[in-house]
Amino acid sequence: MKNIGILGGGQLALMMLPSIKSLGLTSTILDQKDAPCSTLADEFISGDFSLESDCLKLEKCDVVTFEIESISLEGLKKLEEKTKVYPSSKVLEIIQDKGIQKQFLKDIDVPTSEFFLETLTEESLVEGKVVKLRTGGYDGKGVWVPNGAEKPSSFLGEDCLIEDRVDIKKEVAVVCSRNLQGELVTYEMVEMVMNPDLNLLDYQVNPAKVSDALKESAKNITEKIAAKLEYVGTLAVEFFVDQNDELWVNELAPRVHNSGHNTIESAPCSQFENHIRAISGMPLGKTMPAKESMTMNLIGSGNTGPTQVLIPSELEEKAYYHLYNKKECRAGRKMGHVTLLGTLEEMKKLRLEIKEKVIITGEDK
Repeated sequence: MKNIGILGGGQLALMMLPSIKSLGLTSTILDQKDAPCSTLADEFISGDFSLESDCLKLEKCDVVTFEIESISLEGLKKLEEKTKVYPSSKVLEIIQDKGIQKQFLKDIDVPTSEFFLETLTEESLVEGKVVKLRTGGYDGKGVWVPNGAEKPSSFLGEDCLIEDRVDIKKEVAVVCSRNLQGELVTYEMVEMVMNPDLNLLDYQVNPAKVSDALKESAKNITEKIAAKLEYVGTLAVEFFVDQNDELWVNELAPRVHNSGHNTIESAPCSQFENHIRAISGMPLGKTMPAKESMTMNLIGSGNTGPTQVLIPSELEEKAYYHLYNKKECRAGRKMGHVTLLGTLEEMKKLRLEIKEKVIITGEDK
């Protein structure tokens, strides 16, 4: 029986576990002791995936993957000397640093905005730009869109990617999976609507409301990126669509991604199952036909403390709820997601009802 090691035990690993089990495999996960997967994996190892030495605790697994980019690159390289690792350390090295990632996109001639790399100072010219920390950013953290002269102290002295702003009409994404044999499947393009206050995904719509020609172009770009990376696993490519309906690659995610969460219900084979299939050397599952869907994040609100979830009984059967088993809730934290199926108008109406009535919060400490 093949044992799958995962660096990181958060919600993405949590959603891999059912596929690992259904495919007759076992799981070993490394993360902090209170991680969402700590009581659910076949084996859980307490450790810090940002430390090279702790990454090596998974060396006896048949294959190792990761659910987060902020892991030790050197640890991943050492693991590759002991066992199979997918995606590879080469892929992580390219994507983990947004500056290297951006240069890679330029080098393979896919459309992306102009940029320069700089250690941010008070004299840095950032007007009309988007500033991103080269490493460590996630869920809207590590991104600054200047709206004045003052620079956030957390960015000063940090290595940054400074790129031209795109006049965005829509944000879309394509998720693909590619296995050890080079077989590649893509999922239906989704349209992402961002929460402007939190700078993370509010909800996504499947399929994206764009032309077939634009979908085909995005699919070709995604396949090109995966092939150039010699990628193994599930990869997400996030795009901007500008006011002229031109595509721009924004960022890559070398893992299962929230733009593919809908696939659990909307696709014949989810992004999570295809990720496990890909890294295990199995044939990939079908991604089409896809059901029309809408997926929204469930965001924590109110007090910080032990997680409390309220889902009114009349809404329980109307959608598919995925709670992330996070023991502490705080305002603005992703606590789960919910996927709706049906017509677009039905889903729009239900989304607003869920947003109003489903509450996840914490008690006072």
